[in-house]
Amino acid sequence: MSDVTARIQSMARTQCATFDTSTADRCLMDCQCVYFRQQNGRCRYFENAVLPADPALEQSYKAERGLADGSKYVPCRSCRAAFKRKSGRQIYCEKCGAEAARKARNKRAREYRRKQATT
Repeated sequence: MSDVTARIQSMARTQCATFDTSTADRCLMDCQCVYFRQQNGRCRYFENAVLPADPALEQSYKAERGLADGSKYVPCRSCRAAFKRKSGRQIYCEKCGAEAARKARNKRAREYRRKQATT
């Protein structure tokens, strides 16, 4: 289970008005809550009334599911945190991008040194 899913489930239990805490994972609409029933379930009430209370979680949620408002945010390929792209080719957040650049630079240097040693 992803961190976003765990945080969504926690928020549904504590803040959603339609979540019945007296039963296990039940919605007051006589069914199991979609966030506990399905991996990528969606509840319009939760998305419109509860989720906006946590903007960072809302961005991660929308980026993970590819929703319209979250399309400008994408998950980092390394840490899976949602971030806003600065270009169309960016796949890492700034922190992970610096680490990925360092690893790529070290790999190029190793290859260069290996080729220099054999000639």
